[in-house]
Amino acid sequence: MIPLTLRLKNFLSYGEDVPPLDFRQFHIACLTGDNGHGKSALLDAITYALWGHARKHQEARNPNEGLCRVGAREMRIDFDFALDDERFRVIRSWRRTKRGVANLELQVEEGGAFRTLSEGEGIAPTQERIDELLAMNYDTFVNSAFILQGRADEFTEKKASERKEILGQILGLGRYDRLQSMARLRHRDYTQQSIGAQVRLEELNTQLAERGTQEAELRTVSERLQNLAEEITQRDKDQTTLDAKRLEHAQTQHRLDEIAREKERLGERAQQVAKELDYLRAQQRKDSEILGAADEIERDFANHNELRTQVAQLDHLVQQQ
Repeated sequence: MIPLTLRLKNFLSYGEDVPPLDFRQFHIACLTGDNGHGKSALLDAITYALWGHARKHQEARNPNEGLCRVGAREMRIDFDFALDDERFRVIRSWRRTKRGVANLELQVEEGGAFRTLSEGEGIAPTQERIDELLAMNYDTFVNSAFILQGRADEFTEKKASERKEILGQILGLGRYDRLQSMARLRHRDYTQQSIGAQVRLEELNTQLAERGTQEAELRTVSERLQNLAEEITQRDKDQTTLDAKRLEHAQTQHRLDEIAREKERLGERAQQVAKELDYLRAQQRKDSEILGAADEIERDFANHNELRTQVAQLDHLVQQQ
């Protein structure tokens, strides 16, 4: 980890209008000044940003309360650092409320802008990301690269197991533990795959031993399939013939329906013709009756003409008279 910039706001003795500290301007620095001028606060700000721990007020019930500048409602630390050719930014803030509200965010620079890596995550998951990224926690840091004032012998006073753990984190031995765990998991997977492959090989050997029987069964099935194919072909032909007959039957039925409708129309016409024939027969009977009385009609007509002549003569006599 290479520190790049540090920005403070209301942290310990630092207020709001604090210019950023650019670590790229120097290689070695010596901080001097009277007590309370904020020398240790800069180092505390780095450890607080990365791990939420600071030398001052660390043992307090609410350390954030003591780290926030007196009279301020909120404090914030932005710390940029480089790691493996990448630039990261950690932002840790705290707001003074009844219970206190803390926030932590990890960002990475991409294309000249910072993108968050902890969106939607809480403080604990983000802190795990930071520890994993740096490959060390606060205890490892203060026992290796950073010696707290008055605690230079802290590493030697720790238990052997704790010193081993700290050295393992400093030297990156935890990576080999993870690789060992991964190797064990992979070995277990390969063992299971080998067992599965062995079982499969035994199944294949059994199948090869039964190959003669299976080939005979295959020939029988092939012959059966050939017979079924021929049967299907014949049935397809029968189906084609049946479809043609069904079409012919449908056409015949359609013709029969037309004939039935024509028969119905002819029946109606026959009834109409019968009525007309009855009427003509009645008229014929009337005409026959008239023809049968023709002689009588002619006699009556002659008498009628004679009577008209006599009436005319009588009229003439009456006029003369």
